[in-house]
Amino acid sequence: MSEIFTWIGGILLGVPVYLGGLLVWPACAYFWRGKMRRGRVLRWAFAGQLLLLLVLIGFFVFSRGILEHQYYWLMCMIILNVLFLPFHVGAAIYDYFRSEVHRA
Repeated sequence: MSEIFTWIGGILLGVPVYLGGLLVWPACAYFWRGKMRRGRVLRWAFAGQLLLLLVLIGFFVFSRGILEHQYYWLMCMIILNVLFLPFHVGAAIYDYFRSEVHRA
């Protein structure tokens, strides 16, 4: 029973840590779906982070010996997410207020 809680806790904490920045665009798209909002900058930020995460995953899978331990690539993914998360929030705020100006 304890292992189940460990797995559930790992999933609940792991998704925001590794993919928190990638969740901003779908969340904003869901909440803005009935309003005439366009998330142009937010989409580009999403695509940029996704591309960099795929590059890091490629290094994690196919590289041996670049870093001392293989799990350092996972730490790089967390750092990438921490760096991109404020950028995503700023892009969402920018897109929100920019669409207000164009609607008026």
